Amino acid sequence: MAALGDHTVSTSTQNNTSQTAVTADPKAVSLVVIAKSERTYAESFGHICSRVFPAAEIEYHHKGAGLINALQGRRINFLLIGLHFPDTDGVDLIQEICKQRLAEHIVVIAEKHYRPLLAALHTSRVDAIIDTFNESMGTIRTALRSVQNGQVYVSPMLEPYLQMRHSTMTKLMHLTQAELRVLRIIGSGIDDSAAAGILGVSEATVHSHRRSIMGKFKVSSSAKMVYEAVRLGFVRMPSMDTVLAPDGVKSILLP
Repeated sequence: MAALGDHTVSTSTQNNTSQTAVTADPKAVSLVVIAKSERTYAESFGHICSRVFPAAEIEYHHKGAGLINALQGRRINFLLIGLHFPDTDGVDLIQEICKQRLAEHIVVIAEKHYRPLLAALHTSRVDAIIDTFNESMGTIRTALRSVQNGQVYVSPMLEPYLQMRHSTMTKLMHLTQAELRVLRIIGSGIDDSAAAGILGVSEATVHSHRRSIMGKFKVSSSAKMVYEAVRLGFVRMPSMDTVLAPDGVKSILLP
């Protein structure tokens, strides 16, 4: 590990293929940035990332100031970032990083005592928010793999801090009853074909509603739509054992 100013860089040297969780190119992860003020905490996440992405270079930043400049103009596969920095407002920093989309995947590390800050992130397009107080290392590894495969993950214990009253949001977004029914299915990650079977409508109808909902949410991908569906309280995230699986639909629909 070599010191580079206010941050450090290390490269994973694990070669055991039985532990390799990286998918085939072009999804291979080559650079992971961990922005966390507590060094020991950051290094523990580095260890997790080296297990999930054994070919990746792990870069650490412990100060918020200068982080945006350090990210700009580079291909950052994963950014894991905390909510608190001694010299910068962490929430403002995350919002700006999301606005500029300075990393392919943005994962927020949410410690127990910073949970109330999550409400301020309700408009930020992050790929995962992980509760490090309640989640096991195994679950965190699984969540990172899910994000790499284009899914989103929000720790179940954190959902109440992210959700807004969806009755109010429904009115603001003018979602129709048909769109609400479709959203409660596809918002959990179910594909259009499976959703059509569940709802008893054509796949084309589901696809049309999906495009309409994405337009009203002002998002450009299904993954971002899923995040919005969770954040607004339309669906609950399933456990990692059944994440986004069609056969888990009964357990993830709201009453």
